[in-house]
Amino acid sequence: MSAMSENQILKTSTMRKERVARQRAAQAPREAHSSIGSALGGVRLITQAVVASLLLAFCQRELVGLVVNWLALESFTGEQSLALFSFVTIPFVVTVLHGPRPAVAAGTIASLILWAATHFNPCTLVSSFSGVVLMAALARRVRKVSDLAVFALDVFLLQSVGSLAMVALRNKFAPELDACEAWQIGALAINSFLAVPVSLMAALPLAERFSGCTSDYTLATYANLENTLLERLSREAPGTYGHSMVVADLAAAAAETIGANPLLARLGGYYHDVGKLSNPRFFMENQTLLGNPHDTLPPSISAMIVASHVKDGSILARDNGLPPPIARIIASHHGTTAMEWFRRKAIKQAAEKGEPAAADEWPYRYAGPVPESREETIVSLADTVEAASRSIAAPTRSDLVRLVNGIVASRFADGQLARSALSLRELEEVKRSFVLTLVHRLHVRAAYPDQRK
Repeated sequence: MSAMSENQILKTSTMRKERVARQRAAQAPREAHSSIGSALGGVRLITQAVVASLLLAFCQRELVGLVVNWLALESFTGEQSLALFSFVTIPFVVTVLHGPRPAVAAGTIASLILWAATHFNPCTLVSSFSGVVLMAALARRVRKVSDLAVFALDVFLLQSVGSLAMVALRNKFAPELDACEAWQIGALAINSFLAVPVSLMAALPLAERFSGCTSDYTLATYANLENTLLERLSREAPGTYGHSMVVADLAAAAAETIGANPLLARLGGYYHDVGKLSNPRFFMENQTLLGNPHDTLPPSISAMIVASHVKDGSILARDNGLPPPIARIIASHHGTTAMEWFRRKAIKQAAEKGEPAAADEWPYRYAGPVPESREETIVSLADTVEAASRSIAAPTRSDLVRLVNGIVASRFADGQLARSALSLRELEEVKRSFVLTLVHRLHVRAAYPDQRK
């Protein structure tokens, strides 16, 4: 090796180490800013949920008042109608979109305000707070319509039992307090039962539209492998379909390991390469005995065709109504990585013709954007890891560890993780999860004995 090439390698290595050091140094303040932003976002979310809860309570009170006037129920007061509100809808929506902690915080504050507004009626406090707790504990179980009836029945029974227990305790220890009549208990339980389908069918879609978030209930509707895009992928690009299934397994296992959303990661794996439907034969996993069409194309044209599958995927996601989180995974799963195979081919062809090779590598890079969320980053890494693992004939665990470490280090040094929400600790857990999944998927079976012998 010449002295010049050694100097170039040393210079490149030094530059890469400096870039990694800068990224690590910048990560701490970025994580701190992220924590502050998350805290402010949580406060804003709780405030919005409380306001929405009170507005919904007021609307229900007015609606019940109209019904009471129409039925001429003079003994039914406005306070009692407000007490019917069991705070099911808002905690349900907040839990499904943002998790149980914001739902409990927002629901508790709103329950206390409602309790004071009804002159500290214990029936109102118990019913509203029990509704909050039940939604926070059970709402994320609802991922399809078939779960709805069981969930609503659970809420009905649990809240009825809680209200009856509260009445029994009041009669025994504090009979001087206002009583919760039997009709109120029944009305509260029925209201909770009816609020569940209303929350799912009406409030949740509106909340998703205004907040820009997508619930697991909405995402689960795209997990069916009979979806039009996935069916087309299995017929027209079977190699890509098989690759996508493995990427989905890798991504979902890694997301579950670090507490990210495994359903979103799995769906990102399913759909990340749907753009290859435009030109399936130009991708190696779909090439048959007909040969490689890139053999007869200039490298720049090949790179343009391959890179276009990201844009084509985004167009298909929009035309087929895929949720925004899945569309963002499709757009970012390659980041701005380089297509080195085509670039090296261009340099080689230029050298054979005696022409100067173009030094600019950007024509051979994807347009981006780079992944930002944890799920986007996981799918991006899983895509590369799965494709690279196919090049190892009989991989051992140490081979897979080196492969995964090398890919992640290369992405890190190339700046592809500069905007990622993954911390360094989470990144190590993701790497271990990839290795574990690949070890189980790529195990080598013992050869069958020769029957003739």
